[in-house]
Amino acid sequence: MYIDLLYVIFNALRNKYGKVNPNRFTCDTMKKEKGNVLHINPLSLSDMKTITYDNLGKIYSSNENYQKDLDDVLNLNDPTGYLISNRQAALKSLISRLRELKPGQDAMPLLRKLEKYCFKLNENGEYPEYAGILQWYVKKQIRHHGGMALF
Repeated sequence: MYIDLLYVIFNALRNKYGKVNPNRFTCDTMKKEKGNVLHINPLSLSDMKTITYDNLGKIYSSNENYQKDLDDVLNLNDPTGYLISNRQAALKSLISRLRELKPGQDAMPLLRKLEKYCFKLNENGEYPEYAGILQWYVKKQIRHHGGMALF
């Protein structure tokens, strides 16, 4: 129930702040357009461990070839597209939920619930939209509060 409520809150805020630009291509569409082969494998845990984000919604890799994939092949950091602003909107919705904690209140129970949400697959076996930035932020906050990420 609580996880479903979070899903509704995240989607409502993402829809409020998020944008869609149907004239901009990303991911597989962009890959096909350019005829490039990816170096990064989204199914490889070691490849995914190179991924980080910033609070503005940009995605980064510590591997130079992977970063080129993210920027040039997949077009995931296109400033004229919608992905950066939508990632930022998803992150803002998560942060707004954390700000509801009262001063001195232990953040770890809420962070654990958010962690479960961010790693919960839907009925189609997919993570929530923009789960990557949410997972990154929740893991970062758990470490900040002295815990270890479960996922």
